[in-house]
Amino acid sequence: MSLSTTIIVVGVSGVGKSTLIQSVASEIPSCRHVQASHLLKNALKAQAEELRLGAVLDNQKVLIDAFQKVRALAEDVILLDAHCIVDSDHGIEIIPEAVFRSLEPTGFVEVWDEPGAVALRRVLDAKRVRPARDEVTIRNHQTLSSETVEQYAAQIGVPLVRVQSGDAVGFMAAVKAFCSPGIRALGGAPSSC
Repeated sequence: MSLSTTIIVVGVSGVGKSTLIQSVASEIPSCRHVQASHLLKNALKAQAEELRLGAVLDNQKVLIDAFQKVRALAEDVILLDAHCIVDSDHGIEIIPEAVFRSLEPTGFVEVWDEPGAVALRRVLDAKRVRPARDEVTIRNHQTLSSETVEQYAAQIGVPLVRVQSGDAVGFMAAVKAFCSPGIRALGGAPSSC
C-alpha cells in the first residue's frame, strides 16, 4: 500500500472541481492535484473530447493502471479530479464502483452548484469542449452523480463530504479532515496535510 492519501473529488463537468482543488493544492504543499482526464490523455495519447466520445468504460482499466503508477511514487495527499458519470455521445455512462474501489480512496468530496451556474461556467470556459445542456438536464446529471457517489462511498466504506462550488474554506476543511488519523484508519493511508 502506498503512503499517500487519496481523496476523490467528483461532480459534474463544469461544477468547479479543478478550481477548488487548485486552491487547496496552493495552500498545502503536500497536496497533489491529479486529473483523471490527464492520466487518460497521456496514457492513450488522446484529446479530452476523444475520451468523452470514445469507449468511456473501456478506458477505466487504463485509468486505474495510470493512477496506480502515480500513487506508487506519491507520499503525499492526492486530490483526484474525477467523475462518477460521463456525459458521452452514447448517453450518460456511470463509472463502475469497482473502478473507485481499486483507487483505494480515503474518502470522497462531491462538489455541487446551482445548475444555472454550471451551465454558465461551461459556456464561458473556452479551454474545454463540453456538451451544451440546459439547467434541467444539468440538475438531473448532478442528482445522478450525487446518488452514485453516495452509494459508492457507502459500499467502499469511506466518508463523503459535499461542498458547494467556490467554498474553498469548506473544501480545505474536508481535505484536512480526511488527513486526520481517525479517517486515515478507515482508508489506511498516512499523510502529511
